[in-house]
Amino acid sequence: MRTTRGNLSKLVLALPAVGIGLPAWGAEPFPTEWTALTQAGVGLGDIDTDGMNNGREIVGNEDFPAVFVSETPSAFFIRLRINASPLASSGVELRPYGWGLLIDTDAEFSAYEHALTIDGISEEIVLATNTSPGSVGDPSDVAETVIYEESVVYDIDYQVAVADTAFGDDDDYFLDFQIPSAALEAAGLLGIPVQFIAGTSSSARSLSVDVAGTDEDGAGSLALAASDPYFFGDSDNDGLTDEEEAILGTDPLDPDTDGDGIDDGEEVTDYDTDPLEPDTDGDGLDDGEEVLDLGTDPLDPDTDGDGVDDGVEVDTDGADPLNPDDDGDGVPTADELPFGDTDGDGTDDWLDADDDGDGVPTADELPLGDTDGDGTDDYLDTDDDNDGVPTSEEAGRGDTDGDGTDDYLDVDDDGDGLLTTDELPLGDTDGDGTNNYLDVDDDGDGVPTADELPMGDTDGDGTNDYLDTDDDNDGVPTSEE
Repeated sequence: MRTTRGNLSKLVLALPAVGIGLPAWGAEPFPTEWTALTQAGVGLGDIDTDGMNNGREIVGNEDFPAVFVSETPSAFFIRLRINASPLASSGVELRPYGWGLLIDTDAEFSAYEHALTIDGISEEIVLATNTSPGSVGDPSDVAETVIYEESVVYDIDYQVAVADTAFGDDDDYFLDFQIPSAALEAAGLLGIPVQFIAGTSSSARSLSVDVAGTDEDGAGSLALAASDPYFFGDSDNDGLTDEEEAILGTDPLDPDTDGDGIDDGEEVTDYDTDPLEPDTDGDGLDDGEEVLDLGTDPLDPDTDGDGVDDGVEVDTDGADPLNPDDDGDGVPTADELPFGDTDGDGTDDWLDADDDGDGVPTADELPLGDTDGDGTDDYLDTDDDNDGVPTSEEAGRGDTDGDGTDDYLDVDDDGDGLLTTDELPLGDTDGDGTNNYLDVDDDGDGVPTADELPMGDTDGDGTNDYLDTDDDNDGVPTSEE
């Protein structure tokens, strides 16, 4: 709930300066897990030569980010990576400089809206509003109106530790500090997307020395330095507030409660998947795999509607969960499933490019329909023309008689006027090595079968001329006459 200016004043009054060892609001232990701020999806970094020494140089890169945050339901934590210790010689007080975050709430960047800083000038953590913007986009603009301020105690409100890097050849340091979530709520920041500009300063409530994410400073650098969006009140930055997560039953400290590769917030707002169930549609694939890798529908177990669940198709060679005709033969998978494995070759028809195993691809046979009218479409018929010769034997021969019809669809393969079914039983009459159904001169007498066929049985000996080697029975073979 947004508070009025009067409420904000009450908040400041309700949170007095801290006594040694006893923070007024009950500062929490610092976290062990942090979330790196990012720019364009990679860790927010900064070069190590664009600020000043004495703890005012922000450093980092995408592998060792410069800025981290963390949240609990009652506190917000900030961690900055700097090139030198920010502590004064006492070891328990800060140098007289400032560190912190500017907060932009409108992604417009002509001015920031709030500053959240810790400084050694007043030894305070301050949350203030930029009520009178100065130069356009300038991070050195001072936030005037204080929403929250608290005197700080070392190792309670803030801490300093040696970092895991040495960008300038000397050890880098982490400066961590915290602020109560109630202060953010009073500023109206909970549950809305914000962007941070992190850096250091020589004064309080502004960033005038080094701004992370850019080597530019002054007017216009807010837009260059802004982090990717972040949600206050969302401890794991998954797009759901901690309150929403309590209602849903998700883990407010784990951005991906079910571990499926999609943040809880995206599951709820973008995909309508279940943030507590890694496989919402129960197809054997995690929601993240479906959305991020495969492009399948995490809410539909059979994205392409072919009768085979997505998970089965992913685990099956040759199958595609996005293609309703997995083998690309022109017959939808859903239509082929009932047939099983027509040709018994070990590959079910829905994955077999030649369903009947006759040597002619299903895609080529499909347009032909049922050539021989036997009730079985050619793509499932092992003898497409029903001439007694399997299609698998005829397919490789092409068009024997050159009539424009391939033998596997031709009822008279040799074009001699006799049906292949009639010639097939006769075998090779003339013993020339070519069966009659492919032989244009069945009796080998030199007269084409096509010419002899109309003559019937010239000599009346019971053998038609096309099979008779002496058509007129005159004792002289026809081949010599």
